[in-house]
Amino acid sequence: MIYIYIYIYIYIYIYIYREREREREREKECYQQKALSFLFSFASKPDKAI
Repeated sequence: MIYIYIYIYIYIYIYIYREREREREREKECYQQKALSFLFSFASKPDKAI
């Protein structure tokens, strides 16, 4: 019976860990897109960006 509780606990822990990793990946992609859009706007309109 104890083994079942340990198994469930480990399963939930792994699930939460994976969700956190996915959130980090989404944040990285979001920051990269913002940085790229800023660079493109700066390159296309340097006089307005300054």
